[in-house]
Amino acid sequence: MNTMKKTIWLAGGGTGGHISPAISIYENLKARGHQPVLFTLERNRDYLPIQTLDDTYRKVVYYRSSPIPRSLKSLRTFLSDVRFSLRLLSNEKRHICPDAIVAFGGYPVFPVLLWALIHKTPFYLHEQNIRHGMITRLFSFAARKVFLSFPQAQYTSKEVLTGNPLRKIFLQYKPVSRSKKKSVTAVTAMKETKKIKPSGKFKEGHPRKILMLGGSQGASDINSLYLEMIQSSLFQHDAITISTGKQDYEKVLAASAASTKEPDTHLKGLKNAKGQKPQKLKTAVISRLHDRILPFIEDVPGEMMAADVILSRAGSGMIFEILWSGKPACFIPYPYAASDHQKFNSLALERPGFYETIDLRPFKPGEALQRFAHFLAALRDTGVSDDQNLPPLNAHEQISEILLADLTPDHKP
Repeated sequence: MNTMKKTIWLAGGGTGGHISPAISIYENLKARGHQPVLFTLERNRDYLPIQTLDDTYRKVVYYRSSPIPRSLKSLRTFLSDVRFSLRLLSNEKRHICPDAIVAFGGYPVFPVLLWALIHKTPFYLHEQNIRHGMITRLFSFAARKVFLSFPQAQYTSKEVLTGNPLRKIFLQYKPVSRSKKKSVTAVTAMKETKKIKPSGKFKEGHPRKILMLGGSQGASDINSLYLEMIQSSLFQHDAITISTGKQDYEKVLAASAASTKEPDTHLKGLKNAKGQKPQKLKTAVISRLHDRILPFIEDVPGEMMAADVILSRAGSGMIFEILWSGKPACFIPYPYAASDHQKFNSLALERPGFYETIDLRPFKPGEALQRFAHFLAALRDTGVSDDQNLPPLNAHEQISEILLADLTPDHKP
């Protein structure tokens, strides 16, 4: 392989789901001795993962981009931002000319890909979701390759299954798989992860640990489900850790502290963690002494490894982090995600008894509680270690290696 340094521009959009994989590839390319440049929106100047990149070499360019216009006013803003960004990119080319560009989806990468087309710069796309976004659909015709996160029924000659790059905080944890001969995939991760016991088999005095993740901003549906759970005897003996987001933090904290209620009797046939049927429990105060209410969780991998089961949104980044953990999970898709991609992400991953989806529109906390309780009651302890159709977990390595090999002069596709 050519040992010359390559300059790779990495364009990551306006949300963490697009920026995080770009940063992961940035760090991998830099570790290999190459020169990555991260392009992101001006509003992300204070985004912590960008600010904590290694100061010995940090090249970040901030540009402008607007959503695809839906009115005359938004069209003016869109065109103004495109012109500004095209000039900025051309100026950056004079200082550090790219060998290639990798774009990580979302409308913010539109000016970067348009610039690549105009200047005939080779570019690659990474699609985080099972349903291809607008950017992938628009630009895949000219892309060298399209890196896919989820398995597809069929692949074009350009498409490569790589998975979604994990954040550095996950990659720094002790690898689940130590095999040098096999790539680290969800399958090998599951095989070395301790088996999870179904809810009925939890020992007395050892509360079931449930981790509820709503992302950095929290999720109102997940918060409302927690408020329902703390009033239910089915979850009386569980230890729940929840990331509420800043907006709902005080409300959820106060509700947890003040939680008292007679055990409910409307969920017949279900049992709590002690194996008791709720309709036969005596009236008592439901204590939440084991719960932890947090506005934001920094050590997500640590919390995942400490949990017995996870409940979360179904963004691609979160799904791959849960795959990394090897823990069973229940997903509540964000109903307003573009192209409803969270719903289709979670449905693509579903494995009865280990990965399941609760998709209620409008969201009904009481019904969601019943479905989550049924999920826990039927939780299997065999995991999905034999499932060969789960996506790989070494995307940061795969994408870098494919990219660098493809840019080698004597490389034959």
